[in-house]
Amino acid sequence: MQFSQQAQEIFVQVLGKIHTFFHYHVRPKQLAGVQRYEIDELIYTELIVKVHDEVGSCALGIDMTDVQGMVYYLAGNCHISWD
Repeated sequence: MQFSQQAQEIFVQVLGKIHTFFHYHVRPKQLAGVQRYEIDELIYTELIVKVHDEVGSCALGIDMTDVQGMVYYLAGNCHISWD
């Protein structure tokens, strides 16, 4: 979908939402010493599920695995930090 302007706009919005969520919700919990399983639950329920609910019905067919992959993409490229 690299040549689809609509797809690129959706991906940018989703990646931005993930990045912002980590900055304001996940990172503070990490710094406060919250257990990893609680952070994983937060990421799943408040990020992955909600983002999927927003974009899952679009014509791109984005599923929850795709959203989770975007989280790992950002983490793997050091845009978001796990520790």
